[in-house]
Amino acid sequence: MDRVVAVVTEVPLDDLPTGPQRRALSTLAWLGDNGVPAVPLSAHTASASGLGFRAYSTLTATARIRRDLRSAGATTAFVVGLGAPHLLLVAAALSRTHHVIYDACDSWHLQVAARRGSSASTLPSRAGLLLQRVAARKIRLITYISSRDAEADARLVGPGQQRVLGIRADPALAGIQPMTGPVQRLVVPADLKSFHNSAFTRAWLSVAAQAAQKYTKRPLEIYGPNAGDMVLPSTARHMGWAPSLAHIYDGNTAVLITNVAGSGVPNKFVEAQAARRPIIAHESLDYVDRTGNSPVHWFADIDQLDEAVRAAVNGEEGDRSERAGAGGAACPSLSLSDFPV
Repeated sequence: MDRVVAVVTEVPLDDLPTGPQRRALSTLAWLGDNGVPAVPLSAHTASASGLGFRAYSTLTATARIRRDLRSAGATTAFVVGLGAPHLLLVAAALSRTHHVIYDACDSWHLQVAARRGSSASTLPSRAGLLLQRVAARKIRLITYISSRDAEADARLVGPGQQRVLGIRADPALAGIQPMTGPVQRLVVPADLKSFHNSAFTRAWLSVAAQAAQKYTKRPLEIYGPNAGDMVLPSTARHMGWAPSLAHIYDGNTAVLITNVAGSGVPNKFVEAQAARRPIIAHESLDYVDRTGNSPVHWFADIDQLDEAVRAAVNGEEGDRSERAGAGGAACPSLSLSDFPV
């Protein structure tokens, strides 16, 4: 096959934060699974501080990125931008000489709404919205993590310009042994520094930890980055980074998803399904694709969280319905026909 795709990230893969790194690796894996030669390529723009400086450094680096693309023999630049305005600019600039696919991943519109709801800064997402109106139409395709996210941004892009590239769960999760008895531990795999999880951190953590201790007789286990100013209740333990995904999901384990509805799709929801573990989640996440492999125990507010934990620990059936499409109008999935030969 003549086509070669360069997966462009802000910094080298090993230096990326967990979320962007996961998305880039998932993209490389998708291309490999489909027989498309792919190479990682860094834009080297993160050393500049501030939005304006990053935009400037990205534009001045465009000539170098083009040289790197030519050296790699790449016909397509797949820019893992994740809504970063300065990477949207470089994608638009590269589109003058290369076939470009820009991975927004999450909807800009939904990002703004989610940040406002969590009292987080909306500047990056609002900047993305403004730039998208101008720059995005120059780009061949824009990919999103779900149809729901694509639909939310549909008015900002051209007809037929959107594709869905969903989450690719680690294949190793399917090899985790099935549960052999009642739930014995409750885990939270999450970046509690992220605004996506801030509502949980503020309002639900103590209730969840008390429920874990009450029903499993063990503290709630939290894996991932910890918010620096967060004080954990005595019935919770911050375990830090897990050495592997199996370390999180192995054994008779239930998984508490800390996200509420916003943009994108919670990776840990998808991972827990792949591992076939019971899930406890806020009902606003009902739009997430479901396979029926895992019972989901929904809660609507803090008063229902304790009951959801009890039901999961006791092995009650929960919701095993299947759902496809991640809520929202159908959007075509990314396919090999989207890459020129």
